[in-house]
Amino acid sequence: MSTHRMLSLAGILGGLFWITLHLFPPDWGPPGTRAYEGYQLWNRLWTPALLLMALGFLGLFLSLRASLTRWAYSGLAATLIGFALMMMGNFAEFWIFTTESYEGLGRNASWMTFLLGVLVMLIGSTMAGLALSRTNLIPKWLAVLLALMLPLTIGIGAVNMGWAGWPTGGLSILVGVLRLLPASFIRSEAV
Repeated sequence: MSTHRMLSLAGILGGLFWITLHLFPPDWGPPGTRAYEGYQLWNRLWTPALLLMALGFLGLFLSLRASLTRWAYSGLAATLIGFALMMMGNFAEFWIFTTESYEGLGRNASWMTFLLGVLVMLIGSTMAGLALSRTNLIPKWLAVLLALMLPLTIGIGAVNMGWAGWPTGGLSILVGVLRLLPASFIRSEAV
């Protein structure tokens, strides 16, 4: 199996995993309680889901990098940096500082790193979508969805915070599926 296909499949699996995790959130309890154990496990599963989604976006980035404009390149690079920050923050919060209270410096710094990653990822994907919408490298509808990541996430999060992760998971699935399609299909759809 080619690297291209493996990265695309990783993005699809990551998106499905991410959405599934957000369908079944556990109850919260303070560290040391039984409720916290389920919450901790659920949040530890975010790191592999984020990694798989990042691999899917990496596949898109690698397949387009030779043809990207500076803005699209910067946007996709920022998206990947955002995913990396999210993974680092999540890992630190639930593997390193997991016994620390939410008032602890390490735990708060981890959470802030995760939130910064979300912001960088959303701004990067929006920037990439706007830049890619002016090209024929990907279908226009996918470029529009990338461009709408930030407002979609904010809007859906305003309705129900538990659903705020769905646009990222859904887009990861779409990017993966798109990259698995033959290039001739993508070019004919992009025009």
